[in-house]
Amino acid sequence: TSIIADLLNYLEWNYPYDISVNDLAMYKYFVNPSYLSRLFKAETGQTLSRYLIELRMKKAAQMLKTSELKISDVAACVGYNDVSYFIQTFKKHYHVTPEQYKKES
Repeated sequence: TSIIADLLNYLEWNYPYDISVNDLAMYKYFVNPSYLSRLFKAETGQTLSRYLIELRMKKAAQMLKTSELKISDVAACVGYNDVSYFIQTFKKHYHVTPEQYKKES
């Protein structure tokens, strides 16, 4: 559907910001939040929150490889206010800490 195509594009540009299914559904697409969630899952095969985490991790990994930013700055750039939560999430995703990832690239 064009809603999901638009939403994927929106996420690509807005992943650093606070994004909630409820806000997107109610104020951007004017649909029921559970309808938007089901539509997203049917179209992409994953939940919106899972997709957003993966997108943020991918962007973080790119930044760690290609920039001299500190871990805390990378975390902020991809939408994490809490650095330790970012590190935890990154480690769960890539099985290494952001610091180790940066060194290995």
